Amino acid sequence: MHCILCSGEVLLASRIPSAFYKIFMALSRACRLLFRPMGVSEADIQSIDNDLKIFVTSHYDKIYRGSAERLPLCLSTISSLLDIVPLLRACGPAWVVWQFPMERKIGTLEKLIRSSSRPKATLVKNVTRKCKAHLITFFGEQYLPTELAETTKKRWSAPDLLRGSLKVPQDVGPDCALLPPRSEPVGLRGAELASMRAVLIHENADEEPL
Repeated sequence: MHCILCSGEVLLASRIPSAFYKIFMALSRACRLLFRPMGVSEADIQSIDNDLKIFVTSHYDKIYRGSAERLPLCLSTISSLLDIVPLLRACGPAWVVWQFPMERKIGTLEKLIRSSSRPKATLVKNVTRKCKAHLITFFGEQYLPTELAETTKKRWSAPDLLRGSLKVPQDVGPDCALLPPRSEPVGLRGAELASMRAVLIHENADEEPL
């Protein structure tokens, strides 16, 4: 996929006959529109359809050539590319139905296998525990935020406050928007304290904080 989408255009330029390079570039142009994580317009769909038809037609004309000696090159996967545009119209953009999210999910399961002798049992046990924890947390955040905060000793941010935002809604107040500290508070000392005092003196502060 990296070759088709990114590096192939440069690596194959002037290294293969121009006819075969044009075949590759037709597939590359179609895939660049297919695999981008956004919607596709009617013009994009028409462009994908044209490039895929060029690729399939050129493959059978210049690569397979209808020759018995080249029969291994007459692959069903080549002709199945013509089904992409009808499926695109029926199912939406490729990123909606592709399997990459599921592959990433499968990649996270390896860490949940804690036993080499009983991999399936430990996997099922840990996945179940993880799902239960997620459901409990979700239910607590939605319906019992106060009880969950008292149990976990965490303060939850306001539901309509963007993560990382410094704006505090007036109807919520600052207490609900504060996140739990990552470490215990420590006093300023040494160079930090000297720098702070220098700033206060520069700003003509009347009182120094404790």
